[in-house]
Amino acid sequence: MKKLLGFLLFLLACQNQSDLTTTDLTVPVKTAAIQQQPLVVPVRCSGLLQTAAELKLSFKTGGIIDRIYADEGDRIKKGESLAVLQLDEIEAQLSQATSALQKGRRDFERVKNLYADNAVTLEQFQDAETALQVARSQLQIAEFNYRHSRIIAPANGIILKKLAEAHEMIAPGHPVIIFGVRDNAWLVKAGIIDRDVVRLVLNDSAAVVFDVYADTLAARVTNIATAPRLSDGLYEIDLKLLPTSKKLLNGFIAEVMIYPALRRRLKTIPFASLVESDGKKGYVFTIMPDSTAKRCAVVIEHIQNDRVFIHSGLEGIDRVVTKGSAYLTDSSKVNVVDTQPGDY
Repeated sequence: MKKLLGFLLFLLACQNQSDLTTTDLTVPVKTAAIQQQPLVVPVRCSGLLQTAAELKLSFKTGGIIDRIYADEGDRIKKGESLAVLQLDEIEAQLSQATSALQKGRRDFERVKNLYADNAVTLEQFQDAETALQVARSQLQIAEFNYRHSRIIAPANGIILKKLAEAHEMIAPGHPVIIFGVRDNAWLVKAGIIDRDVVRLVLNDSAAVVFDVYADTLAARVTNIATAPRLSDGLYEIDLKLLPTSKKLLNGFIAEVMIYPALRRRLKTIPFASLVESDGKKGYVFTIMPDSTAKRCAVVIEHIQNDRVFIHSGLEGIDRVVTKGSAYLTDSSKVNVVDTQPGDY
């Protein structure tokens, strides 16, 4: 009797083991549909704030600076006087040119009358006429130099830097003031690598954050360099800030995030569907028509939040395994459970 009972227990144990093996061979999984989404990868960079245009203002002629009326940081209106030379020499040159023109006119009138009476030759008449024209030109030069012995603000702006002081001797054309034009708003100048510059186009939108403010300011790309800077190999771009009430000063450090308008639509899968990844390479499982698993290699383009953008490797596949893939190998028998469109 004991032998029979033992044999029956042995058969029952074998049956239970067989059932467990059969069950273990089928892995319950969940799947999700592969989606198509536009890939938006912002370009991140740092830059410096400056006025849209910087002018190096100088005197036309050399001389001694009499006064500089503005200091660094002053906000200036168009037409304001910024600096002036000592005018003694320039006014003397202007007076000399004026007197020379008056004499030239008198000489010409006298020779003209004599020529009408045949008292002088044609050559003498032409010489007097030429001398008058030269005197007029000399006066125009003196008046021009006089006007440009004073630096006048060419537009609304700000004094960025003073390069000279009163009573200093200054050479012609040597910069005295660096002037920032504010009529054209503010620019952030930044440098980006070659891999990013090819993704940008003019008018791409951007978000700018300065260290001194927590607010995000809007900007747009207005210039993209076609050659790298020799100093660091980066491509310089300009971003024009949209109007803001914030007080801004040259040299503010900006953190910039640019959103390229050029976007590609790529296949995306849930991050949970990746069973293995190494850099740009990864693997996922899909389900074959005979309810077996197939391990597929993919090339990863980008990971954004909980989605993985796939560059290649999902051709002809419309769903991937999102749960249960850790227990799968190639040709594993699967049982798809509780799957909804896009479920993961």
